Amino acid sequence: MGRQLLGDTGHASARHSTELETTGRVGVVSMDKILHFLLAFMIAIAVGGVTENSTFGLIAGLVAGVGKEILDAFTGGTVELLDFVAAAGGSLLAFVIIKLFGRY
Repeated sequence: MGRQLLGDTGHASARHSTELETTGRVGVVSMDKILHFLLAFMIAIAVGGVTENSTFGLIAGLVAGVGKEILDAFTGGTVELLDFVAAAGGSLLAFVIIKLFGRY
């Protein structure tokens, strides 16, 4: 029975790997949204840390998210509100982390 739930390989990670390869999704979240979240998070953490200002970090992550969607609009990419929402989520998480654990 356990093997049926985990697939032929018997490993849950193999199932997720196959799912990602065939659909571009992990669960209900697309890899694209995960990347938007992570990149905005990293930008916000970096800018917030370098400037020692969590608000600047938040703004930098949001500007990166908006900038990417503007770039998509002018280069034939797909403009998606959920891409920006993912970037905003990453930026906001970085802001909260800096506020909680930073000294600024």
